[in-house]
Amino acid sequence: MNTYGRWIERRERILTLRDRSRRILPFNWGLECLGDAGDGDPLSQVKKYARSALADHRFYASTPPRNLWRSGDHLTFETPVESAYPVNNTVHARIFPGPDRRRAVIVVPQWNAAATSHVGLCRLLTHLGITAVRLSLPYHERRMPPGEVRAEHMVSPNIGRTLQATRQAVLEVLQVARCSGTRATSTWASWEPSIGSCVTFLAFVHDPLIQTGVFNHVSSSFARWSGPDWPPDMSAGVWKATSLGTTWSSAGRPSVPGTSFPGSGTPSGPIS
Repeated sequence: MNTYGRWIERRERILTLRDRSRRILPFNWGLECLGDAGDGDPLSQVKKYARSALADHRFYASTPPRNLWRSGDHLTFETPVESAYPVNNTVHARIFPGPDRRRAVIVVPQWNAAATSHVGLCRLLTHLGITAVRLSLPYHERRMPPGEVRAEHMVSPNIGRTLQATRQAVLEVLQVARCSGTRATSTWASWEPSIGSCVTFLAFVHDPLIQTGVFNHVSSSFARWSGPDWPPDMSAGVWKATSLGTTWSSAGRPSVPGTSFPGSGTPSGPIS
């Protein structure tokens, strides 16, 4: 690990230890979240799922968002990847309209961010004339399952659910970017720290509509097994299998017609 990677890891550990509400969760393969991953031992199924995702550009192909609804600055739509938690299946975003509708920034906060996180940044962007859309990650804020106080379901020892939540988040970013009524002339950028960087980097490389990415406090690796019982070759195999999107070719970029993005003058109600 290089100097930057060691610095990031030290800083992440310091920030982690500040949080007294963390829980130690049991390991789970979470194969039920991966659909039909095939037969065989769990590790082989996860690897097969990862290889299939890397070979199919449709894994991150975006579709127009369904059931768009705006009330004031609050935007909701259905997630393109349905999870086992109904509260998590509605995407929430907050719109900060700027005077220039041809430029917009998608802001994706860090893991376990509060609802107020990065609101100041969004307001600063509007002062610069740029529209900002703050997107809530899966299992965060209003999307958190009942009884939870942290977004433990987004990244956890449950491999399948972590993969599903990551794909869910990437496709939601892509859907926000596709909500542009002036797609031919608009410029989208993304701004995000921590896990938001992992999510939006995948969105950034899969859709040329997002022309700029600002990746703040980027981890040098998505995750790493730290338990005492697994041999290194098995743990390395799991995390290599779960690093979806590390191989990408521009030949397979999806092309989806844009949908109408609700402007500041749009009344409350559904958006078709």
